[in-house]
Amino acid sequence: MSAVPEFVLTFDNGPDPTVTPAVLESLEARGHQAIFLPMGQNLESGEGQATLRRIADAGHVIGNHTYSHPNPFGSLPGNGTVDEIRRTQELLGEYAGSERYFRPSAGGGKLIPGVFNEPAVDHLRADGYTVLLWHAVCEDWKRPDGSWIDLALDRLVPDEPTVLVLHDVADAGMDHFERFLDVIAERGIGVTTEVPRSVTPIVAGELVGPIDHLLPA
Repeated sequence: MSAVPEFVLTFDNGPDPTVTPAVLESLEARGHQAIFLPMGQNLESGEGQATLRRIADAGHVIGNHTYSHPNPFGSLPGNGTVDEIRRTQELLGEYAGSERYFRPSAGGGKLIPGVFNEPAVDHLRADGYTVLLWHAVCEDWKRPDGSWIDLALDRLVPDEPTVLVLHDVADAGMDHFERFLDVIAERGIGVTTEVPRSVTPIVAGELVGPIDHLLPA
């Protein structure tokens, strides 16, 4: 249980050569650490790899957020989900975090049937991944005016750190990220990378929470 309210700041869909460095600078200025979950297709270029290295050099946690962001992730046929996980993990290479976090793509942040499928779950368990879900999605990709900040604050949960989904990509409202950090500091809200068990149904390959409701109906 958190003594004070806290956010776990997680960033999906990057890295972006412009947005991600700006986010990193804002985090560094305040001494905060975050969790970055890149898409594999954004790591294919030298520019993507350079930005990934910058994330790692700053000490942030790095995980896997699929290769191409299918919506929902479990809709891919056959072993398509496994291929997406493996391909991105290879691109993460030496920068992959020891936690082996994997986050599925869900389409609007909805944890619905089909977010996973059985081949994906079997692979994640066999290879010792930790599935990182979330408490709060603030629709930053639809709110470039910064109105996502109020939504994020409204979705702060009691009693444990709130895992918040943000997006370090263009047009996702990150021009207002510094203001968000200022607001939470003023309100005494902390930032941590300690992820609560409630959003990790698989930990280091072990099934520790419900996941059947995320498999195809």
